[in-house]
Amino acid sequence: MAFTMLELVFVIVVIGILSAAIIPRMDRDSIYEMGEQVLSHIKYTQHLAMTDNVYNHKESKWYIARWHIDFVNSSTCGAYYSVGSDADLTNTVNGLNIGRYTSQEAARDPLTNTLIYNNTCTDHDGWYNDVMLGKKYNIVSMTSTCTKRIIFDHIGRPYTAFNTSSHVANKMNNDCNYTFTDGSGNSATITVTAETGYSYITYN
Repeated sequence: MAFTMLELVFVIVVIGILSAAIIPRMDRDSIYEMGEQVLSHIKYTQHLAMTDNVYNHKESKWYIARWHIDFVNSSTCGAYYSVGSDADLTNTVNGLNIGRYTSQEAARDPLTNTLIYNNTCTDHDGWYNDVMLGKKYNIVSMTSTCTKRIIFDHIGRPYTAFNTSSHVANKMNNDCNYTFTDGSGNSATITVTAETGYSYITYN
C-alpha cells in the first residue's frame, strides 16, 4: 500500500512534534534522576541514624559517631557526596575528631550493596560511583543555605555540624536548602526541614 503525499507530511509533522517534546526532556530526566538519588540517600542516612544506636557511656564524644552525609564541590569532578559514620572515633583533623570516616565506615547502598563513598573523584570497584554527580549527571555546582554536612541523631533530628563539647549543639534551627545545578542550567533543590529532618525536593 503506497503512502499519499498528505499521509507522508502528516507522519513527518507527528515525528517533529514528538521530537520537540522528548529531546528537551532528556536534560530534565537527568536532573530528576539525580535529585531522586540524592534525596533517597539523605533519607537513608536518617534511617541509619535512627536504627543504629551509637551511644556509648564509655566515650564522652560518642555522638561524633552519628550517621551523616557530606557533600563536596570539586573543581575537577563537580559535586559528589558520601554517607558514613566514624564508628571507631579515630579520624581526626588538627587533633580534633570531627566525624570523618573511612571507606570501611561508609554506608552501603541497599540496592547495589556498594559503598556510598568517594574521596578521589575516580571510579572504584565496590563503591557507588554515581555519588560523583558531576561525572554522572553533569552537576557543575551545589550550593546550600547552611553547611554541606547533614548529621542525624537517634530520633531523626538534623544537625549542621559536630561540636566537641556538646551532643545537642548545632541542631538545625532553620530549614536547609541544597541546590544542584547541571551544565544546562537545570536545577533541583532538596530541603531538609529543621527539627524533624523531613526532606523533599523541588525542581526549578
